[in-house]
Amino acid sequence: KIRFSFGFFENETLPPSHFFRSGDFAKLKPEEYKQYEVSMNAYRDIKNSIDTAIEKGEKKKAIEIAQEMLKDNESVEKIIKYTGLTKEEIEKLKEK
Repeated sequence: KIRFSFGFFENETLPPSHFFRSGDFAKLKPEEYKQYEVSMNAYRDIKNSIDTAIEKGEKKKAIEIAQEMLKDNESVEKIIKYTGLTKEEIEKLKEK
């Protein structure tokens, strides 16, 4: 599991959502709440960036595998099964 350090509390390495789950959220002072919100926004931004990068990498790899399978004259159905790409995506790769 990836751990982020936001400096919300000294030596804190848990994501800000930890405070909401643990009940500590209700104990926050107004200035701490503002820091919490900033930390949550930063955490969401980083998580979304990582998730997007992973999705793009998975898609890129699926396309590379499909291209190799096409070179080996594998069936479109088999390529769909092993890559998760759609028939339309595979047909576009065939045209290249």
